[in-house]
Amino acid sequence: GSQHRKTSIQSGATMGLTLAISVLMALANAASAYRMRYVIEDFRNPMHTWTTLNDPVMGGQSSSTLKIQDGEANFDGEVAIVPFLNAPGFIQMKTTSSTSQPFPDVSTCTSLQLSLYASEKYTGYRVSFGTVHLPESGHAFGYKADFEPPVGGYDEAVIIPFTDFSSKWNEATGETMVSCKDDKKYCPDTATLKNMQTIAIWGEGVEGSVRLTVSGIS
Repeated sequence: GSQHRKTSIQSGATMGLTLAISVLMALANAASAYRMRYVIEDFRNPMHTWTTLNDPVMGGQSSSTLKIQDGEANFDGEVAIVPFLNAPGFIQMKTTSSTSQPFPDVSTCTSLQLSLYASEKYTGYRVSFGTVHLPESGHAFGYKADFEPPVGGYDEAVIIPFTDFSSKWNEATGETMVSCKDDKKYCPDTATLKNMQTIAIWGEGVEGSVRLTVSGIS
């Protein structure tokens, strides 16, 4: 009986030590993941200068406004039909070339995280970053991906893997033509991830109303 109790105590101690090591490893991994989260923008204290750009630059009729207040960016607008294309145009909120702080090096990260929500349903949301330009792509610059925000209030952050972004997208519709997963040459390159230079959130290729509230990007 004494030997059995001794064995049980040793077994319990071993299990306790194993559990403690597991907890410490989980905490270390969580701390590492937290350290790898780089803030690109926090609208409580904006690091970049933001503006809007709409399709009237190409003969369209879309319009938008951007108001940054109370720790949030409120991006509202209408994506309208571009007459000569007979197709929906675009609106975007974007950082300007006079952005005040450099972009963080996110080349060790795997995804982009957006803290935002829409006040009504709209299916043409996209986000782009960088200035890479394919010779055959006309006015299309940067890497772009679609996203779907929660509607009605903040929910879980929208996480977009960098493998969802592509530099091969249609400049008229914004839709991806060849994905990063289908051809790696269109995946975000290391130089861009080290310094995005610019980032933009779009309403594009779908006629309708954009009502978006953004608190942060990381």
